[in-house]
Amino acid sequence: MNKSKQKNKKQEEDKSNPVVQNSLEDNLGYLEQLKLFCLHFYKKVNKLENNSKSLTLFQNCEKVIDQLQTNFKEIFFQLSQNKTKRLRILADFENYKNHLQKEKENDFKYANQHLITNLLPILDNFHRALSYQNPTKEVKNFLTGFKMVINHFENVLKENGIEEIKTKINDNFNHDIHEGIEVIETKKYKPNKIVKIIQKGYFLNKRVIRPVKVALAKDIENNNNNKKIKETNKNG
Repeated sequence: MNKSKQKNKKQEEDKSNPVVQNSLEDNLGYLEQLKLFCLHFYKKVNKLENNSKSLTLFQNCEKVIDQLQTNFKEIFFQLSQNKTKRLRILADFENYKNHLQKEKENDFKYANQHLITNLLPILDNFHRALSYQNPTKEVKNFLTGFKMVINHFENVLKENGIEEIKTKINDNFNHDIHEGIEVIETKKYKPNKIVKIIQKGYFLNKRVIRPVKVALAKDIENNNNNKKIKETNKNG
């Protein structure tokens, strides 16, 4: 209701404002018509009286009209400049609002990052418990119930934006999601291929909060060749 009243008020103000109501071309056109009218009036008066006063009067009118045209052009130029500045300010303000909104959304999305990061080692220990070797019957029964607890815990984390970073053996190393903490010499895999997953990594709403800790393959033959070169250099 208030917006409608403001809109009607703005329209009334625009109608009462000749600068807003008429374009630059319209106003300049009116002044040209006025100049022609003055010229027509001068010719008629000059025919009747034929003196210099009417000429002077016409010249003065012409000067005033020319000055008005110049003033109108300057006014409209300033209006266009002000409009451009106003639009730029509005655009900057809109960008600032969007930036604040994005920051607010990010703060909300990652508000629990510190807490969740501290919970991940607990999840690691749960998974280690499940990898218990040669469990007895009683331990197996316990692990079955324990696995249900872990699944529930993982579902809660998932509902809060946590997602495991999927990584497999023989994947290429990716600096964005992997952290290489060990090198293993092997002929089975190409250099810099992942040969062992040491610790799982996780996303929080698509942001890496803990990279996957991995071991990378190292070429044995190249390593042996490097050793031979060093020994040759020493002997030489």
